[in-house]
Amino acid sequence: MRAFLLRSVLLALLCAGALRAQEPGLSCCTARPVTVQKGDTIDSLLQSSRIKLDGSSLAAVFALNPELDQLGALRPGSTIVLPVPKDPGGVVTLGLVPEVKRDLLVVSESLNDLVEPLGALPAARFGTPDEKEEIIGALDEIRGYLDEINLVTKENRLPLGAELLRQSLAETRAVQQLLEDVTRRKKVWDRQSRALIVGVSEDLNLKARSFDEIRGGEGRVRWRDVDVVVDVRRSGLRVFYVNQRFKDRPDWVRPFPGVGSQLREKLLEGDYLFWAAENGKATPVTEKMAVEVRKQGGKAIEIDLPVKP
Repeated sequence: MRAFLLRSVLLALLCAGALRAQEPGLSCCTARPVTVQKGDTIDSLLQSSRIKLDGSSLAAVFALNPELDQLGALRPGSTIVLPVPKDPGGVVTLGLVPEVKRDLLVVSESLNDLVEPLGALPAARFGTPDEKEEIIGALDEIRGYLDEINLVTKENRLPLGAELLRQSLAETRAVQQLLEDVTRRKKVWDRQSRALIVGVSEDLNLKARSFDEIRGGEGRVRWRDVDVVVDVRRSGLRVFYVNQRFKDRPDWVRPFPGVGSQLREKLLEGDYLFWAAENGKATPVTEKMAVEVRKQGGKAIEIDLPVKP
């Protein structure tokens, strides 16, 4: 029951900001657990629920069923949670974070305009010729990633998760803002600016692995995320994490759901800092631990964060 309530809350959030019914008169969906019958497939179940089968609806199924790694053969007698339209009517199209997809296109166009003139600048503006080559190469990889993710979202056949899209937008926006600042001030690139661009490029290359796997699984494979279990050995604590590239950005800090002595969350592959604090307080009561979160089969990553003495 608790798992279903959590999924209901999740779907309510998705309907508010990520899943948007585009048919007139439909306000979106509710979550419904369905017992799989012999012969049922994801396609047939979504169709019977009047949900259009596409990348967005498959991503919604993955979001509502975090234990699923792929949407292949369903086991009769098992339970799967599906989005179901609230109101009667025709087939419903789910729009997964449409504002994020729109903004990814805008950022891509902006980066193209900002990057093109950089090649003509003297190497001294970047530090050294090698540093110029490193920055331009990283920016080209970032633009290539944006081209790919925008193509994938336009086709809407692959189930890209909402968090993957949001992180991609946040990271590329940070690069856009940096380029605008450097261009406007006509200053020499510093070490921190170079590290940000190279770091974002490396992080997006990790995310790009999801595209290859999902395509290889014919659009029925989950994006690359990992179960992370954090043990803080004391009740009443909340676990926080942040991408190491943005450890000085408070707006990038995210909490695990709930409080307790052992907490679990699914995170995209990346390099993170983890720590714990008293519920409702900001001061860490543990050390901040750097962890490379990578998918290792179906194994969870376990992190021990003992409280400071």
